[in-house]
Amino acid sequence: MTGKLHFRFAEAFAASEVDQVRQEWFATQRAALATPPARPFLIVTPAGLPLRDRISDLLSSHDIPVTSRQALPDWPRTSTLLYARTPDDERLSVALAFERLWKAISLVTSAERWDLRSADDQARLSLLKRALNHALGTISVHVELPGVALRTSGSTAHLRAIHVPDAADVARESRILDSRMDAGIRSQESGIRGGSGTRPGPL
Repeated sequence: MTGKLHFRFAEAFAASEVDQVRQEWFATQRAALATPPARPFLIVTPAGLPLRDRISDLLSSHDIPVTSRQALPDWPRTSTLLYARTPDDERLSVALAFERLWKAISLVTSAERWDLRSADDQARLSLLKRALNHALGTISVHVELPGVALRTSGSTAHLRAIHVPDAADVARESRILDSRMDAGIRSQESGIRGGSGTRPGPL
């Protein structure tokens, strides 16, 4: 999974779109306060889903077992809420650019959260992150976004098969993921009660 692309945005994101994401960012931060304790994890992104067996083998070869797997139905928006550490216009605009890139390059928008055995395994995985990214490949995208410059060499976004949080971000990101899953479950339950959800039919 390797490639180089160029993606040019014709105009900056509308203020109304940035404000909408900002409100969702604040709501997610509030909801994250009520989630269970953080758990060590990694994300298999849409780019990594076809490589799940390879990723599993690489983790096993380093004695990093996966204790559970959980589907994340909307990785592009979830990634926006993870990557934007603050709700200022620039941070949100860059995060939205990544969100659009994920939608543009992926056939699916789902991802998977893989929980790990311990914080020690998380720490070892962080040290292995660069080598794993090299083994799995990277999609590099040169991004032109009016009014905003990516804080990367050559304004290049790197979309990878796995997302491994930095040690300082594990707790924050784990709680955001839990809050997103809780919100998705509540939405599904509301849809079923309201008659818009689907129920399994007879076999």
